[in-house]
Amino acid sequence: MLIEGFLIKLKHSFLVFRTDRYSGKGGIEVSDSGKIKVSPVKMFILLILLIAVQPILGGCLKDSSVQLHSGTSHDVPNEKESTETSSAERKIFPVNPEKGEFNRAAGWVTNDTILYITEAADGSRLFTHQLSTGADKLIFKSEFPVVKAEVNSLRKQILIHSARSTHEAEITIIDYDGKILADQRIDSYELSFEWNKEGDGEVLVTAFNEDWSYKTYLLKINEDSLSKLDLPQPFAVWKSSDEILFLNWDQDSPDLQAPLIEQNLSNQKQSELLSSVHHIDSSKKVIMAVSANQENTEFAVYRFMTKDLETISSLKVFQLTTYSGWLTPYYDIMDSQGSFIYFRPVTGGEADLYGEEFTLSRFSFKEGKEVDLVTGLANEPLSCSVQGELCLYGHQFEEVIDLREKKIHSLVKSQEQLKGEK
Repeated sequence: MLIEGFLIKLKHSFLVFRTDRYSGKGGIEVSDSGKIKVSPVKMFILLILLIAVQPILGGCLKDSSVQLHSGTSHDVPNEKESTETSSAERKIFPVNPEKGEFNRAAGWVTNDTILYITEAADGSRLFTHQLSTGADKLIFKSEFPVVKAEVNSLRKQILIHSARSTHEAEITIIDYDGKILADQRIDSYELSFEWNKEGDGEVLVTAFNEDWSYKTYLLKINEDSLSKLDLPQPFAVWKSSDEILFLNWDQDSPDLQAPLIEQNLSNQKQSELLSSVHHIDSSKKVIMAVSANQENTEFAVYRFMTKDLETISSLKVFQLTTYSGWLTPYYDIMDSQGSFIYFRPVTGGEADLYGEEFTLSRFSFKEGKEVDLVTGLANEPLSCSVQGELCLYGHQFEEVIDLREKKIHSLVKSQEQLKGEK
């Protein structure tokens, strides 16, 4: 979890290392080969950053990932999925600890079923878990620790990242019956993934070395192949089946925002779409770009656009500053609902000094309207079901927020519950 949280920090600030208002220095040099050169002073700052993310397990403020997904995106619900009545109180059954030590939940299979990872003496396991009944199904075993699992946007395939050693990872793609569709090994210290949301076929993979130099690959699942890509930045999101988007940070002249660039993977042609952005994400239907408000940088502007870059709507929100830029609180883009669920700070200022809690809100980018869902929460990772009534919550997705009932349920049985069952 520490490494995963650190990689989130990398995505949001490390490769965007700007002039630091505390130290008065910043900047990271990136060679043509993608090697990041860090001076001793800057390495000390990175070590401080690493220490700073340790409160992940304690529930402190963090930047958005990654999923590395920062926010996940969902497609239209499967008609075969179970529907839930709105009249009866919903029952949430926690994970059975007999399946192994709970590591983390890993996303939604249906509106009522999640994935979760356990650890045991003989390796890691991946289960599906039905929240309304407590029923579990084992779908994958690994003799190596499973670092992460991600469901694709069509919810038909699962990417599993296993650590064979400190510097070698294994990427396995399976379906929900556990059938292996692709399996690749890659030299890396940490990995970042981005599913192609147009279908089940491709994943962008960024492999970091221990010195945070990187290489980017395209994993083609149907061919079970891994090919190197020449990208100027390590983090990118898909715009279409053969186009990607990235923020083109200038390492020679660090700034708080960067141009949003589109690149065609077939002919490598690039074009600038927006001039000043500090966070981007995309779903199958929309592109989201976050910028500082030009009139008042105490606010951020979330812009939602079609894939043709036509603005659908925008949202102005208080924003919090970090030592190197701005914090983007955790969120989830809900394609099927035409909405955006996110943690909204109640005031602006410095993230380190922010003493308030966050309000979980839903913004309809189709209608341009916003409604508050739950108040008084911490800014922690979020992943919501397609219908948008339940959300996994927490640094290990160890809780479930029932947005209809305004309740938070633990996904893991407490020691008191276990004692009561004996």
